[in-house]
Amino acid sequence: MTLRTARLINKISKVFLASAVLVLILFFAVYIKGDIEFKYISLPVMACFIGITWLGTSKAAIMALEKETMGKETDDAGKA
Repeated sequence: MTLRTARLINKISKVFLASAVLVLILFFAVYIKGDIEFKYISLPVMACFIGITWLGTSKAAIMALEKETMGKETDDAGKA
């Protein structure tokens, strides 16, 4: 995976997480209104957990790739 790909995945995961939270709020509003059963709220809750996991994993990948890139630049500077 390249750093560019990791950053793209991070941006997509932020949008996914934001939309999952928005849907969760919408589901709670509809539940309080009484139009759906409580068991259906688990769907947006799971989407939020997936979004948080995806965001954390992509952030960790970015940090690892940046560290690897910095290490290569330091090694290249030391060899020159």
